[in-house]
Amino acid sequence: MRVMQLRRWMAVVAPTFLLACGGAYQQTSGTSAARAASGEPEMLTGTVYVTGTEPMVLVGLRIEGQASVNLVGELSGELRRLSGATVEVQGTRRSSAPMDEFDATGYRIVDVDGQEPMVGTVGERSGTLLMYMGPDTLRLSNAPQGLRRPGAKVWVTGRHTASGYFVQSFGVIRDP
Repeated sequence: MRVMQLRRWMAVVAPTFLLACGGAYQQTSGTSAARAASGEPEMLTGTVYVTGTEPMVLVGLRIEGQASVNLVGELSGELRRLSGATVEVQGTRRSSAPMDEFDATGYRIVDVDGQEPMVGTVGERSGTLLMYMGPDTLRLSNAPQGLRRPGAKVWVTGRHTASGYFVQSFGVIRDP
């Protein structure tokens, strides 16, 4: 019974949400339909948006000049926290009415409010707040209290100073 209600909602209500979010509802193009059928990985660039209400929240990617896709998979929770950001998402497209689903297997944040952010994991050593980015470590200065979450995956924007990276804005992508 609940599956039937969900399918009915997806067929009737979801296209309305898509139009309200600024993305024109379009049928799958021949190229994306072929990719979906082959399971070929691809890279999409667009703006993340979130629509709907609990328990049926959709995380989408608005792609200029193309139909939006619904982002699914293990990374959809992280991508949900990037609403409004421009991202490159790697994954596999799956055709599904009323819109394509894109199983995200990786992503890179291109832009947050016009700035390219740095992404890493928050750490703390001897009272100093750090951000670990692979082999690199960045000392954070002017860090707001909400950023002091060791183990959290975050993005930050700001500028380099003598005392470290001066944080101007941030977002938590994944809780510790």
